[in-house]
Amino acid sequence: EKSHHDIVAASSQKPSPTLLQSIGPILAASFCTAAIMYPLDLIRALKMANAGAKMSTAELLSNFRKAHGYTGFFTQGLVPELARSTWMRFIKFSLFPVVHV
Repeated sequence: EKSHHDIVAASSQKPSPTLLQSIGPILAASFCTAAIMYPLDLIRALKMANAGAKMSTAELLSNFRKAHGYTGFFTQGLVPELARSTWMRFIKFSLFPVVHV
């Protein structure tokens, strides 16, 4: 027979959210992750593109700004990165519960 503790513990367990209930939080987390990682990805890409050029990170960013302007940080990188990686991460994280059953 179940004890009072078992009955209370069983009644307090919440069911797992459905995919439709998870879409908003997963999209928000994916967007935030992409926005936070973008500056690091930009620096990595600039360093790789100029591997032989012995330039500091500040010099690379300054040259990028001179070539593309301040709007280039958004048009050349952030907006396409957010559009691409947000959906990529959304698909990845929304498939976790399906694949890892």
